[in-house]
Amino acid sequence: MKLRIVAFFILIAGFSAQAQLNSLSRADQLFEANSYMRASELYLELVQKGEAPNHVIHNLAECYRQFRDTKNAEIWYAQAVQLRDRKPIEVFHYAQALKSNEKYNEANNWLRLYNELVPEDRRAIMHLTAGDYYRKYNPVVQNYKISNLTINTRGSDFGPAYFTDNAVVYSSNIKDNDGPTVQYDFAWAGGNYLDLYVADQVAGGALNTPQKFSKNLSTKYHEGPVTFSNDFLQIYFTRNGKSAGNKGSLNLKIYRATLAGNDWVNQEPLPFSSDEFDVCHPTMNIDGTKLYFASNQPGGYGGFDLYEVDFDKGFWGRPRNLGPEINTEGNEVFPFIHRSNILYFASDGHVGLGGLDVFKATLTRGAFKNVENLKAPINGPKDDFSFVTDSAKTMGFFASNRPGGVGSDDMYAFVYTEQSDIYSLQGQILDENDFTVGGVNVYAQTKDGEVLSSAVTDEDGFFSFNLNRNRGYKIVTQGGKYNQAKAEVPVFPAGDTKTVTLQVDKNNYSIKGIVMEKATRLQLDNAKVYLIKNSSKQTQEGVTDADGTFSFIIDPNASYTVKIMKPGFLTVSRVITTVGAKPGKQLQITDLFLDKLKVNQVIDVPNVYYDLGKFSIRADAAVELDKVVEFLQENPTVTIELASHSDSRGDAASNLELSQKRAEAAVDYIVSKGVDANQIIAKGYGESKLINGCKDGVRCSEAQHQANRRTEIRVLAVG
Repeated sequence: MKLRIVAFFILIAGFSAQAQLNSLSRADQLFEANSYMRASELYLELVQKGEAPNHVIHNLAECYRQFRDTKNAEIWYAQAVQLRDRKPIEVFHYAQALKSNEKYNEANNWLRLYNELVPEDRRAIMHLTAGDYYRKYNPVVQNYKISNLTINTRGSDFGPAYFTDNAVVYSSNIKDNDGPTVQYDFAWAGGNYLDLYVADQVAGGALNTPQKFSKNLSTKYHEGPVTFSNDFLQIYFTRNGKSAGNKGSLNLKIYRATLAGNDWVNQEPLPFSSDEFDVCHPTMNIDGTKLYFASNQPGGYGGFDLYEVDFDKGFWGRPRNLGPEINTEGNEVFPFIHRSNILYFASDGHVGLGGLDVFKATLTRGAFKNVENLKAPINGPKDDFSFVTDSAKTMGFFASNRPGGVGSDDMYAFVYTEQSDIYSLQGQILDENDFTVGGVNVYAQTKDGEVLSSAVTDEDGFFSFNLNRNRGYKIVTQGGKYNQAKAEVPVFPAGDTKTVTLQVDKNNYSIKGIVMEKATRLQLDNAKVYLIKNSSKQTQEGVTDADGTFSFIIDPNASYTVKIMKPGFLTVSRVITTVGAKPGKQLQITDLFLDKLKVNQVIDVPNVYYDLGKFSIRADAAVELDKVVEFLQENPTVTIELASHSDSRGDAASNLELSQKRAEAAVDYIVSKGVDANQIIAKGYGESKLINGCKDGVRCSEAQHQANRRTEIRVLAVG
């Protein structure tokens, strides 16, 4: 499916052919105008004539990617990634093309390279840590039967939405010989504009007798996809049109209209639509209080992200990004919210079989969690998207540009069929007092320990798996507060449902500490306590009680750093470990004494050394200065003087000048790490404040001279 068609990744620039432009300039102009089909034709002519500079290769690959010709995209990206001026993203796009062409091993090799080039991009990491995702998402036993709909045209048909109990509204760019004529074409892929159609749903999920949905909603631009209010009196739909004051730009906006008689009136864009970015693909929840949509607005995680917005008593709230659990550096589009609060959506960023795959996520405590790939036959190597299902989740529709279809994008019906060799394992987790335990990770494993599926218990301790009755399994739990529990599940020759109960015991590891002022031994309340797990850097936070105490539950076989912070005091850290500790043991920390900061208090900064006669910051000195950075960031109300001292050797004036430059270099380093420059002052004292008798004319050892070459911080203000 051409993502740029249906996501309307379209910015149609107005341009007129100028005879004086040569072929290359004309092709580049078309490319910049997103007229990729026409640009590719001119670029190919240049290649055949041997007149193609490097950027033609890059642009040709991008053209084929944009109109989703993965075979040609692979050919041209294979050349582009070998050029010296390649961009890292082209490596990723090459891997995507290979994956869509079912060359998964080659794709993974290029994803490894992309991960080295752009390690912060989660898409490569997710794929490389997913194991054999091709086998995982191509199950031997498939739970869906799919069929191509007879109403598909030679154009693009997609975006089904339920309208009343027996009709479906969808988008199509039907051509003249297939039905009603649409006169406006879009240049980038050489197709007609999209309009809305409605078809009757008949037995078995088929659709027939398609016709134009609305005369009032039909314009010379794209319409669709759509969603409806629960009473079908309100429609929300995507439309693109020219922005005010920007004649060359087409933006996607979500519009609302109201049913009056036999057609829709009062069309208006929703207030969070914009002339600056695209807002599209609406889906409304069952009670009409939330609208979900896709947008490429600034501040997102990737290309198109999914958002939600509240609708209350006729007023719209502020859209909220669904976050990194759902959104990736790629594109998340075509959301569909089921009445059970399961969100279905298409993504080319999550781990899939190629192109866009359909995923689902469940609303848990206000956030969508546990993204799952719907697997084959819903998903395949090409684009699969615009998934909707009925209230019982037994049948529905989706769109795909997979081979064997009628047009560029076809709609498919699916029926969920319970397979005879699949049964449901229903389980519950209880603690030693028979109370239910929520939030426990549960894994279904083979006898050899291979993880086949995972779940998290709900607030009542329940979980479920669909398992093959002809195989035996192990069910294993894992939770931070509980010891691991296991249960053997043998083959299950008959029946639809099997139940199992597992009991977990609390591991009871905990720590308790008391924080006191060092000088007075008085307990300190409201001190911030940070418990940092050293392996993952996961952090828990707390504050000390009135008696200066705090406590945390911790994991077995783990080490932690406890950091205590309180304004006006020096920070204290301690390392603790549960490795080798017995379950039930409470670890006590009793030496958490905080020094109170005082004006004119001097604190030595050891091991800040400089090369003889120089003031540049050495690597070993940077390590110590980083501790000063941490101190100032933890105490933002404190102001200090950073003082640099020299020994007595050399001219006093020169020593004074050198120590000032060293102090300034140290301060510049600290400020470069994000410390407010108003917190720190540089001061060089030269040899004026020797701490021993090694003045001019006195013979001293190198160690004694080194003692005088020191760096100190002096507290000027506490706050």
